[in-house]
Amino acid sequence: MKKIALLVICLLGTLTISAQHEFGAFGALNMSTSSASQAETNIGGNVGALYNYRLTDSWWVQPRLVLGYQENEVKNSASLETFASQWTVTLPVLMSYKASLSGDLSLRVNAGPYLQYAVFGRDKRATATGSTLGWWHLDFGDHFTYGTQIGIGVEYGHWMGLIDFKHSLRRSVLNLDGFENTFMIGLGYKF
Repeated sequence: MKKIALLVICLLGTLTISAQHEFGAFGALNMSTSSASQAETNIGGNVGALYNYRLTDSWWVQPRLVLGYQENEVKNSASLETFASQWTVTLPVLMSYKASLSGDLSLRVNAGPYLQYAVFGRDKRATATGSTLGWWHLDFGDHFTYGTQIGIGVEYGHWMGLIDFKHSLRRSVLNLDGFENTFMIGLGYKF
């Protein structure tokens, strides 16, 4: 009898634990720019997955895995253009405060650090004889950047809307030797 009671307690504990965690997927449109002089804002996008881990009723930890594309570009008065694009893998780990508004409607406020790795991309550099577009080749350390991310989200049932902003704390050659600033707006679904 003790074995059956212990098995029932373990099963109920497992159900309680699984109810406190949520997986989700999302897609977002991003607008990115560099802090470099005369940098333009360009449109890109990303897709990702998130995992909500409940700490208390209101506080959660939300790690994400995001695959994204972004561009940085500068055009100066001499009609010379500098351009760099990057396909990235980003891992933000956000602290999340969730407030219930009414019924299935809730609001989330997120903030935390991120680490980003640029997998590949293209670049165009101005030279005395013109400019060439090619695949960039960087030292391994130049592929990485890190920074902070903040955002808000609205959740209704399984659906969620996301608005996030991230700022790199490291200058990067892929951001034209400036800091990255990216604004994202997206839509997702929790399973």
